[in-house]
Amino acid sequence: MDDRPRTTRVGKRHLTESRRGNRGARSSRQLASHLRRPFFACIVPLACGATLFALDGCAPRSDAGLAASPASTGERAPSPGAQSPGAQSPEPSASSAETAAATENTAASSGVARPDAASRILVNGQASFDDVALVALRALHENDSTALLGLLVTREEYLELLFPEFEAAKRRSNKPPELHWQLLRGRSLVGIRRAIRDWGGRDFELLEARATGGIEPHDTYRFHKTIELDVRDRATGTPATLGFTGSILELDGQFKLLSYRD
Repeated sequence: MDDRPRTTRVGKRHLTESRRGNRGARSSRQLASHLRRPFFACIVPLACGATLFALDGCAPRSDAGLAASPASTGERAPSPGAQSPGAQSPEPSASSAETAAATENTAASSGVARPDAASRILVNGQASFDDVALVALRALHENDSTALLGLLVTREEYLELLFPEFEAAKRRSNKPPELHWQLLRGRSLVGIRRAIRDWGGRDFELLEARATGGIEPHDTYRFHKTIELDVRDRATGTPATLGFTGSILELDGQFKLLSYRD
């Protein structure tokens, strides 16, 4: 008779269930052991996972990238040419100043008269004392009252250039400047009519022009006073002295009649 124990199906089933029970108990102990680990031990795997996530290009932006953008704050981004409120505007460069100076020097060297210089140019002014006398004698020979009038100072020249330096203007006379001009103009018109009546049509040769009344100086001009013209009649050869012209103005090298004698 065989005394060895026999393995029955019931016994095998019991052994298998016993092994499964041992394996489940071991898993339960391992889980309990993981739960008892410190907190930082659980963070390490998570950090490793985040690192791998960043390497894939899907990690969140860094703190610098998370800075508020103008679009997120509602502010308008400055344009490339915009200037901040506190910034100073750039000063003109030295080259700009040099260019402006060169332009001014070029204008000065080109002979263009400045406004103040241009205002002192006399209308129909003559180059010399004798030239005034020669033009007057020619106009007298041609009975040309218009040419004789053209030798006189104009209203603007009298009021703007001459009268401000007169004694009457300096002492602030009660007579307005316009009245002084009208009186002078009236005497000159009478003098032109008389000169044409007495000497018109005759051809005179100028011998000498003299300022018998001397020179009257002013601040920026002077008068040659009481002009006498020594002449000779070309037709008869007879000498004569004509005294129909008044004073001659000399201003900046220009000569012109102030008036005719009435």
